[in-house]
Amino acid sequence: MDISLRLRILIWITVISLWGTMLYQDIGQSSYLGKKIFSEGASKTGDKDYVDPEKLAAAGAAAGEALAQSEKASGIDSPSSLDLITPIKGAEPDYETAQTHHPQSSQPVQDESSSLSAVEPSAPNGFFLVESKHFNIYSEGRPPSKSFVSMAEDLHKNLMLDLAAFSPWAEEGRVSIFLFQDAKSYHLVTGRPEWSGGASAVSERKIYVYKSRELTGILAHELCHIYYDGFYIGGHSDPLWLSEGMATMIQVERGFARPQWLRDNLKVIEEGGGYSLKDLMAVTTMGNAPTSEIQLWYAESYSLVHYLFREHYPSMFYRFSKYIRNGYPVRSSLYQAYGMPFNKISSLEYAWRASLTGKIPSLSAAD
Repeated sequence: MDISLRLRILIWITVISLWGTMLYQDIGQSSYLGKKIFSEGASKTGDKDYVDPEKLAAAGAAAGEALAQSEKASGIDSPSSLDLITPIKGAEPDYETAQTHHPQSSQPVQDESSSLSAVEPSAPNGFFLVESKHFNIYSEGRPPSKSFVSMAEDLHKNLMLDLAAFSPWAEEGRVSIFLFQDAKSYHLVTGRPEWSGGASAVSERKIYVYKSRELTGILAHELCHIYYDGFYIGGHSDPLWLSEGMATMIQVERGFARPQWLRDNLKVIEEGGGYSLKDLMAVTTMGNAPTSEIQLWYAESYSLVHYLFREHYPSMFYRFSKYIRNGYPVRSSLYQAYGMPFNKISSLEYAWRASLTGKIPSLSAAD
């Protein structure tokens, strides 16, 4: 073999080996560590999103009866508001293996949402159950539309682009989605505040949402809580700003939902307004805070998480999350994962605000 050809082959082998090593460090290692940590498993403490099964069944039964009476009176099958939602583009879910179950029967119900196979009746009274590859979807009063099932599966694929390392179980495991017909039923059963559009019970892998034009973004937000916050089960919980900031980022970027209140508050932050990071990170509950303060807090949490996740290597954010899960304070976790100059929260605030404006901010924040 010609010596020049041998040299070219050797150079290509070296380049490919280096590339493979870098890829493993940035991606492969994160996925492996995610599986190792999550396998320790335990119940998440402080999970307050428990829903009374009796309330759930009563709401479903009432919705089903009201819907039946309405359709009987009109003589037509009223369309679902979900039909107005444009599903996120992506591969179609496998409807050949999807199942729909009647809330009061062991027999499957044929509808346009799915093709049917084996029956496993487990839906609460008044709810229809549709099983797709990654979800058990419990729909109040009537089966969920095919567009909703498709949208949920497409969201799963999109979220895994960012969260696969945090939830390796999600490829085989399922999340339960309880879909209410309207806000009234949702608030009555879940007891969530009026501003809430969705809720999640992380340890149970359950999500509660209702039909609205904002449903895609809200479902993305709540799925993020399941996939990302679930990473902390068995360890220390993630702080509220990190949990909600991550979920809002996923809602915007993977759920393609950027509400006007977020735009308005990001503008305030870019102009130097908002909370100091010390105050932002001190918040542990929304309580009865005014809506305007809640929205500003969410917007700033989103902006900070976006900076940590998108403007640095994903492996750094993974390590940051891992250190927090293992009980290290935010300041220590930040330095361990990102290195200098992030040895103080005030240093993070300087860098983050400078990234928003391109200017060095004038701050007096101290750790």
